[in-house]
Formats: sequence, C-alpha cells, structure tokens
Amino acid sequence: MNLKSAVFGTTFLVVLLTAGTAQSLSDSNTVHSDDIVDLGVKTVDLGTNSVTRSKVSDNAIASPEVLNNSLTGADINESTLTLPRSSGPVNGREIISNLAEDTSLGSGSSFLRAVTCPSGKVAVGASITSSSVGVHLLDYPTNSGWSFQATNNTDTAQDVHWAVVCVNGS
Repeated sequence: MNLKSAVFGTTFLVVLLTAGTAQSLSDSNTVHSDDIVDLGVKTVDLGTNSVTRSKVSDNAIASPEVLNNSLTGADINESTLTLPRSSGPVNGREIISNLAEDTSLGSGSSFLRAVTCPSGKVAVGASITSSSVGVHLLDYPTNSGWSFQATNNTDTAQDVHWAVVCVNGS
C-alpha cells in the first residue's frame, strides 16, 4: 500500500465516521424548540427577567417552589391566613383575648370600629382583611386597643374580617 492510498483511506474513514454528528441551525442565530434536547435549557441559559407572569401557567408555582419567608405584603392573600383563637403563651406573654369579627360591608358603605382591650391588657397586634381589592382598609393602634376603618368602593357587598390580640402587661 502506498502513502497516497493510506492518506486517502484515512481521510475517507474520518469523513465517514463523523458525518451527521454536527448539525447546523436552520436560521442564523435562531434556536427552535426542536433544536433543544428535552430538559436541556437550564436556569443559567435564561436571560434576566425572561420568564414573565404571562409565561407561567396558573397554579404552576406551588409552595415547594417558593423560598420560605420570601413572600411579603401584596404577595399574600391575608384572607387565607388564620389567626390563633386560643389562649396560650406568645413570646412569654399570655394571650388574654383575641377579639375578632367578620362583617359584611355594603356597596359604598364604610365603618369605623374602635376595639378596646380588657383593663390591664395591651394590644400587641391586629389585622384587617377583605375579600376584595376594592375595599380600602386602614388599621392603627390606640392607647387602649386598636381602630379599624373600611370603605367599600365596589358595586357589591364585601366581607371584612378584623382581629386584635391583647396580652397581659405593657
């Protein structure tokens, strides 16, 4: 076998063995879904803010996918929270009463509620929630308890829930 035949044979064998292993994309600088291996796109491959609310299906993100204690304020539907209704120690203090009320607030109506803790007790926290974003809510501490205001700016009656936690001492 001469050198020319050996080089030609080796070249032919390399071309034959590597044919079809490289694919080019159909368009320049464009990747289509069928160009990507299943589960091939990773977090590092995504641009900043490239996954937006409109691209996430309803109920696609559940509790296991959310970092504990990472949701705050407007991220939480307060009406889904349950306040403790029983007595027991909180930070070394005894809960004396958990005053609470559910109220139906008619369309266009308002209420102002002042809640007073029992004598010798102090309010350490309160909450007011509504079933609608169309209800304007305000709460603030007073010397002897807590005050709540709610105004229903919707066309229908809305539920409002308020609660105050009173404890021993100051």
